Amino acid sequence: MSKLFTVLLTALVLAVTAFAQDAKSDMDKAGQDTKSAAKSTANATKTTTKKATDATVDTTKKAANATADTSKKAYKSTADATGKATDATVDTTKKAANATANTTKKAAHKTEEVFTKSDKKEPEK
Repeated sequence: MSKLFTVLLTALVLAVTAFAQDAKSDMDKAGQDTKSAAKSTANATKTTTKKATDATVDTTKKAANATADTSKKAYKSTADATGKATDATVDTTKKAANATANTTKKAAHKTEEVFTKSDKKEPEK
């Protein structure tokens, strides 16, 4: 019986060792799978982040260009309106100056006529 016990004990030790070896192998595979999954996740995150960053940069550039274009248009529009307003002011000022000059000439002419008539009158005695 002692040989049977020894054989059974040896078989049990071998079975436990084999089981432990299989468990270690399974753990190694699980660890490798976890490592691979982590690498895949890191790569996916990196790719997604790069795409998001590129999209943000592209959108920012488009917005900056649109803002610059709008500013240029607004500046041109303001400059055009200012030029037109300046031209209108100059024209109005010229017309007012001409009207004032004409009125002044007429008044001067009338004043001259009045003095000329008064000079022709005979002095009172």
